[in-house]
Amino acid sequence: AVDNGYFEQEGLKVEISPMAGGQVAIPAIVGGSLDLGFSAYFAVFSARDAGMDITIIAAIVREVGTGTPYVGVLVREDSGINKAKDLEGKTFATGTIKSVDWLTTAEWMSLNGADHKKVGWVEIPFPAMGGALRAKRVDAITGVDPFLTAELEAGGVKVIGHPFFEVAPNLPIAGF
Repeated sequence: AVDNGYFEQEGLKVEISPMAGGQVAIPAIVGGSLDLGFSAYFAVFSARDAGMDITIIAAIVREVGTGTPYVGVLVREDSGINKAKDLEGKTFATGTIKSVDWLTTAEWMSLNGADHKKVGWVEIPFPAMGGALRAKRVDAITGVDPFLTAELEAGGVKVIGHPFFEVAPNLPIAGF
């Protein structure tokens, strides 16, 4: 929208500030350095519970219960990991521990016979996860689009599950 001048056409001067996620964007909004931010709802609910005056104004992201899932558990094709149970004792990257991605992935593991407490969880920003997986710094990642598609197109990785799609189809996930 910025590149195509849509905001300018409406008389808005917009400055984009990429952030690691809602856990960073929300304090910036509350502190006044951002006017608007994008976040998963879990972070917004936590902020409101902590007394921060923040409101969801537009729903943007929802994993739909049909079509191609946009979130998947990715592993290297040569990893020997084929199912949730194989992740026990492995290192797993998620965007933020205790986020909706982490929670849904942990629940997916439980529903598929694995104990998420036996996984070494690490936080890595979504754009860097594929590199960490390919460099063998982690054994699995929660890939989200557009990064999921890019990693699959690059090859050498496979999806072993779709946490959002399998656990809670139509789950509202994030917004402004």
